[in-house]
Amino acid sequence: MKKLRSAPTPNLFDRFADLHSQKRHIAHGFAEFLPWHRALVYDLEKALRQIDPSIAHPYWDWSYDSQAPELSPVWHPDWYGGNGRHGDNCVTDGQWANWRPFYPQPHCLQRTWDNNSTMTAYYPPEIIQYYQDTAKTYDDFRIYIEMIPHSSVHGAIGGDMATMLSPNEWLTFICIVFRARPLFFLHHAFIDKVWADWQDRTPKNVYAYNGTNADGTPAQLSDKLTSMAYTVGDVIDTRKLCYVYEPFVGANSASRKRPAATQELALSDRKPHSDVTPSPHDRQNLYKLRLPIPLTVDLILLFRGDVDTIRGLEAQARAIIDNINKQHDYISPAALINRPDYLKRLAEKSKNGAHVHGRVDAFKNQTVLFMETAATAGARAAAVR
Repeated sequence: MKKLRSAPTPNLFDRFADLHSQKRHIAHGFAEFLPWHRALVYDLEKALRQIDPSIAHPYWDWSYDSQAPELSPVWHPDWYGGNGRHGDNCVTDGQWANWRPFYPQPHCLQRTWDNNSTMTAYYPPEIIQYYQDTAKTYDDFRIYIEMIPHSSVHGAIGGDMATMLSPNEWLTFICIVFRARPLFFLHHAFIDKVWADWQDRTPKNVYAYNGTNADGTPAQLSDKLTSMAYTVGDVIDTRKLCYVYEPFVGANSASRKRPAATQELALSDRKPHSDVTPSPHDRQNLYKLRLPIPLTVDLILLFRGDVDTIRGLEAQARAIIDNINKQHDYISPAALINRPDYLKRLAEKSKNGAHVHGRVDAFKNQTVLFMETAATAGARAAAVR
């Protein structure tokens, strides 16, 4: 990455950003979304392998960081650095500090978390699992994943992106998304993994592809990906691209009883109660899942979504999260009690009399079980033929 970005500007990394910007109207909101972004990540990995053939592009499973995203190890000063500084939002720590992306004009790498020093909750792994379990067609799955889990991460990392609607601001918006550019690829590698996992659910899913293209024509495997050297069929199977995804098992996930099937939770007639599910900003409840904030209308339109469809998906997700929180014999692998780095901070706060919901002392020893840098790191592995 350092070698790519250190080349004279506009360099290859800049050109990836510009391509995403120029094709934003086609690469979002239509059937092409998943294969187009798979090809983009794949091309970046190929470029990196020209520098070091041993490189496998990682993914960031943000669903396990969903309950306090700002605590993710990806924001560590040794990794990608944290939020932008007050005033100009420039990132001043991490491996990308002082980097100046070229498009739309040279500027510092910027981040603007949506809750100042923290971020609101993302969607947890149970919601991802629900979509993988219930999507009957490719386009249903694409809509589920693109429209709320994918978009909410973009919105939380750069909250000011949601108001940019003019033609010039469209370019600025896309570049704001890319102001977390290295994280953009980690994020979309995970979206690609989520799709690959759905494809692996059943043989019919591997080559499943339908929906509508930006020009109104029916989506087909023979469609050429916009401004790419591939057709959809060329990238539909990751094994033909010589990579598969290694699974990431969330902290302590094996030690917790799993909830009822997500389909049953969604169909439950129990109505959500505000006193059951913590707010997206809460950081005290250790055991329950938080409710992500609704996407703004501006952000929905920027990603070419349908507002009514999104609101329906958000309502469904709220009901599922609330019903999961009512399962007294289940703790999500994403729950804060399963975050040793967070428990360590809570233990320090408890010395000063801070109050939290849940027993912290019983889990203090968990802090030595995991290295923070292993909390959410996953990797793509070359497929063995």
